[in-house]
Amino acid sequence: MSADPERFEARIDALRKRGFDVDLPTGELASERMLLLEQQVEYAANVRAKVLDLPEHRQSERSRFLSLLSDPKQASSVDIELSGLLRKHRPWVIVAERSKIKWSDEGRSVELARILERLDSVDDEIVLASPRIVSMIEEVAPMREISPVIDEIERRGVQRSEALHGMVEMLEQRGWDTSSIFKGNTRQRFTEAERLRELDQLLGQCQRRVETEIRPFSAEIAERLLGALTVAQESVDEDNLVSVSLEISSNSADLENRLQVVEQRFSSWKVQGFQLAVDLPLLPSEMLRWEAQMPGIAKKIEDTHGIWMQMEIHLLQWPEFRKLAERTRGHLDAIGSLDVLLQGLVAKTESARESCKAKLDVWSSYGIDVEKWVSFVETEPRAVLEELDEHQNLMDVIMPLIEKLEELDTSIKGKMEVSKWLEDLRHSNAGFSTVQDAEEWLTIAMMRVHRHRDFLDRARGELASLWPNELDSGALDLAEYERAVSEIESKGELSASFGLERRSQIIDNRMGQVSDKLEEEFEQWRQVGWDVAGLYEMLVSDPVKLGLDLPSIRESMDVQKSRVRRLSGLPWGLNVRLAEKVLADLMRPEKLVLIDHDYQDIMLQLSEESDASDPNFVFNGFEPNQPKAIIEKRLPVLIPADKKEVVSPSAVTEGLSRNDSEAKVLAVAQSVVESISQKGGGGVNSVAKSNSPKKKITREKVTKVIKSEIGSKSVVVPQKDAIPISDSKRLSSLLGIEKNEDLEKMLRPPLDVRVQRLVRLAMLLERGDSAKHQLLWGKLETIAKKLEKWTGERLARRRESGGAGLLKDAVVLGERLQDIPGPGLMIPLNSDQYILPTHDDVEGLSNALTRLERSVMLPSALVKSEIAVEV
Repeated sequence: MSADPERFEARIDALRKRGFDVDLPTGELASERMLLLEQQVEYAANVRAKVLDLPEHRQSERSRFLSLLSDPKQASSVDIELSGLLRKHRPWVIVAERSKIKWSDEGRSVELARILERLDSVDDEIVLASPRIVSMIEEVAPMREISPVIDEIERRGVQRSEALHGMVEMLEQRGWDTSSIFKGNTRQRFTEAERLRELDQLLGQCQRRVETEIRPFSAEIAERLLGALTVAQESVDEDNLVSVSLEISSNSADLENRLQVVEQRFSSWKVQGFQLAVDLPLLPSEMLRWEAQMPGIAKKIEDTHGIWMQMEIHLLQWPEFRKLAERTRGHLDAIGSLDVLLQGLVAKTESARESCKAKLDVWSSYGIDVEKWVSFVETEPRAVLEELDEHQNLMDVIMPLIEKLEELDTSIKGKMEVSKWLEDLRHSNAGFSTVQDAEEWLTIAMMRVHRHRDFLDRARGELASLWPNELDSGALDLAEYERAVSEIESKGELSASFGLERRSQIIDNRMGQVSDKLEEEFEQWRQVGWDVAGLYEMLVSDPVKLGLDLPSIRESMDVQKSRVRRLSGLPWGLNVRLAEKVLADLMRPEKLVLIDHDYQDIMLQLSEESDASDPNFVFNGFEPNQPKAIIEKRLPVLIPADKKEVVSPSAVTEGLSRNDSEAKVLAVAQSVVESISQKGGGGVNSVAKSNSPKKKITREKVTKVIKSEIGSKSVVVPQKDAIPISDSKRLSSLLGIEKNEDLEKMLRPPLDVRVQRLVRLAMLLERGDSAKHQLLWGKLETIAKKLEKWTGERLARRRESGGAGLLKDAVVLGERLQDIPGPGLMIPLNSDQYILPTHDDVEGLSNALTRLERSVMLPSALVKSEIAVEV
């Protein structure tokens, strides 16, 4: 049967007012359900009463249980959990419940209630620490026994309470929120207090670390961390506090590491020699300041290292700058000075390198082997430059020598030798010995070339107008020059190989007439004693200038006597070299104008001190001789012989050599044959070989002509025969020889032709016994003394000793000049073939002596002469 739900509403409201959350039962079984619900509520109410008996320190469990008991259905589970709680934490309550009847039987229920009340006022943990009280309650022990135990329990509770309050006060003083301590039982309170105390210890530790480990480095970081600790303390958040503690540890370790790093960096820099205004070890308060400066210092040091790495290479080249560089390196403020020093060393190194390259380029341009230096120029320029400077003296000799060798004319001879010497000189191991040998060879070779070219120049001068004006002889080598002279001599013109247009050598008639007249005039001057070699050279080289100068030359020659008188009054003994030069120039017409112009300079030179003085020097200025009448020989007219017999000069003279007349016939025959040779273009042999009968000379015709010439008293017969050697003491004294010495052998070339001429003239004068011959002998002795002095000077210049006598000294000098010709006058060393007069021709002998005297009056070996010696 179903029940009316409205009947249970009042009952449900009553249950709800009691604090239970119940639903109105419905359905057919609503009554049963209502009854069951009321039973459950009653059970829950009993359990609630037990829960309410829990002490205040079990407030959390009580609140939870009460909340669960709002649903009566949970009463059973709450009762079970409550029983477990009581059994574990409050066993005396269960024992008291069980022993309640015993206590009641003894009339001690009130005592039990007081005991339980006193135990509830004490923390469960303290009661549990005294298990005797449980047994006493169970055994219903007398109060006298129970009371001391409870007193002890209460005393312990008071002590713990006081301790807890002390902890609370301490934590509150430290700024902690202690409200959480007053929740739960004593144990929980102590646990919470202990937790707060541990947090406080952690906080204190963190604060101390901040002050000791962080604040010395940075107050800002310390304040930030202390602020974080304060926040963690206010929130009583252990995790937050631990996080801040970890941050403090991290910051402390970081700061310590940074301090060590900064100290190590600065210590390392100081060890490297850098001057830093920092005191080690660093204080924590200095770390951040130096750490902030460290990047700038590190950059300067890196820059210094960079500069030093570049400088080290140059300091190896310039070690004298190392001390300065090392002193400058340690001062970071002087990095600019270090860079300037580096630039200076770089400039010096580059300069040395460029100097090396310049020197080596110059040497290489001469073909010199420079490979042993080139490989070291980049790495060791200074050492290479010093070695090159030491080698420069040798190169200053080698390079001009190479130029001379390359310029040497080897068209005739010497190509292989020049190649060998160039190879030796260009070798890197060439020394002064090689240079000396090469110079000696080159000197001889150049002399040979010079002689050869002089010979060709003389041959070219003899060709006169046949030589083409457009052909420069100086541009020809010896082979070409010699071929050109040979072709002109043989053909009268050059072949097409010289690149000149073939032309007939036509001599302008007017120029030829002028040249002939001048030559006649010069010949007249020569006959009276003038030296006209220079005039002939001017006639060949520059006839126009000669024509312009001739009027002044003639005027100067006219006043020669007054010039000589004016010059004779000067103190020529003060400077013999100058006197000899002036004496030589007085014989040359083209030099007279210059002597007059330089008169003041000559006086000035005489006033200066000179090492060539001779107080006994006599200045004999040249004055021309009076012209003598010359009887010209009649040229023989040769008539061809009827017979074809040809007569040679030797055949003509062969039968006429037994007496004086025959000797004269021989001389005249030679003169006639030479005349025929000059006029006819060849010698007797060439005439004899001709096919024309008109040019053949028969023995009868030649003999007839000779006899007619001998009959003429005007014929002067040249003397070509060898002069017999005299054994006169005067001649031996003049020549400085002994009687037993082989004079003929000593007169053989190479020997100064002037000495040969002097000996021949001395022998001729020995054969004459007139007073004129004696005067000429005195003049010959003067000439011999001058020639002996000149020969001695030449020997001295060649480091040879003289003073052995004129002839002996001349023999030694001739040998030396033959080996190595001197730079001064070209002295002929060949055999003297000049035709001298007979011993009784005093005038002829006088002219020959005058000619010899002019050749002897030469400047010293140091004075360069423009012409060769003419004897």
